[in-house]
Amino acid sequence: MVVKKLARSGQRIVGLTSAMAVLLLAITLFAAQRTIDRVDQLRPQIAQLITDALGAPVALGELSADWQRPVPRLEIATLQLFNPAGETPLVVTGLQLELNLWQSLWHRSLVWRELSAERAAVALGETHGGHWGLAGLPAGASQFNPERLLAPLAYSRFVQLLDLEVALTPHSGPRHLLRGTQLRVESQADFHRLQATLGFGDGDQAALQLVAEGRGDPLDREVFVGSGYVQLDRLDLAAPLATIGMSLFPELFVDLEALSALSVPLAGEFWLSLAQGGVVEMHGELEAEQIPLNWLRDLDPLTALRGQLSGWYTPGQDWGLRLQQVDVSWAQRAIEPFNMALSLSLAEAGEFALAFNQVKVGLLVELLSDSGLLLPKWSSLLEELNPRGELGGVTVGRTGGDYFVGAQLRDFSVDRWQGVPGIRGLDGEVELRGERAVVQLADDDGLALLFEPTYQEY
Repeated sequence: MVVKKLARSGQRIVGLTSAMAVLLLAITLFAAQRTIDRVDQLRPQIAQLITDALGAPVALGELSADWQRPVPRLEIATLQLFNPAGETPLVVTGLQLELNLWQSLWHRSLVWRELSAERAAVALGETHGGHWGLAGLPAGASQFNPERLLAPLAYSRFVQLLDLEVALTPHSGPRHLLRGTQLRVESQADFHRLQATLGFGDGDQAALQLVAEGRGDPLDREVFVGSGYVQLDRLDLAAPLATIGMSLFPELFVDLEALSALSVPLAGEFWLSLAQGGVVEMHGELEAEQIPLNWLRDLDPLTALRGQLSGWYTPGQDWGLRLQQVDVSWAQRAIEPFNMALSLSLAEAGEFALAFNQVKVGLLVELLSDSGLLLPKWSSLLEELNPRGELGGVTVGRTGGDYFVGAQLRDFSVDRWQGVPGIRGLDGEVELRGERAVVQLADDDGLALLFEPTYQEY
């Protein structure tokens, strides 16, 4: 009997507490509705609340709000996020927000039923360790909390961005501009869908179409999984390719910035998969009708490039791309299909590996010399050595601070150079690392060494 009375009393207490909570919430919402017209007067307090949440200073433009529907709607003319240097790596204009009260309480962060903006300008910078973040606000180096900034995008029911501009500044090399239009994110429980139109430079707004879907918490890479599809249509990657070339071989090529003005439009499609742990894999096809080679000199373009594209990204380890069964034409020259792969380390800055399954030495020398890409000292060296033959299993890269080269030599020949004898018809393997060189002979039909004459012929 006592137990039943206690149970009934407990139920009454819970019911009374719930009723009071609902009543207090109703009073709060009523008071908010009565004062919503004066929301701009609270601009300093709201800016401070956002500053405290993000760990970085925020400035807000004019605020306005209405409560004509069941949820409040807030409009912010501009939102600026500052780094310690006083720069603004994030500027959002025409921001409109509809609050999702219950999701905000659940995630302990402001989550919006709908979030839209007319334009966002983002500046991303790369640290010497290869990590990217808002320029001047690298994660872990300050009080800035990037997850608090991303939470509204990840958990809101609907997010729309009409115009996006992202400035990408690597730790070495020029800045690149990524533009986007009509970005949309839709979320329902643990299901999320992203649609975006992206492009590099000023004229490629419709060059890359992305559709991706995933399940789980988007801010927890250990549980989030997904897949996606990307379609390329005349995506111009000349500037990014020039930056990669200069960063990998800074003492080999001339300044490749002139390549940024050329057009290297790529087309194709590929599929993405995202596994737990944030590991991304991709596969698809890539093509280019024409790749100009007249960067510095008049040279025939590469045409009709086709290949199978694949790649990967492993957080904290490395990322890379593979092109297989590459078929390309270069005027009347015969080019056999080839495979290539590039991998770059995320754990050790500057470490990379570039590999080809086979290389025609004559074609490579002609391409590098006639294009004017090489620094004069290397161009002169190639002219003096005059290498010929074929290379197989070629790997070029850098590790431990030293460059390395490895290749199989097939019928390889070079001319005499500074007292070193010339070679004809060499088969074997060569490995170069730093100042160390090893050559292993594997020649069944012999080779010829051409020494510099040491006496006058009679």
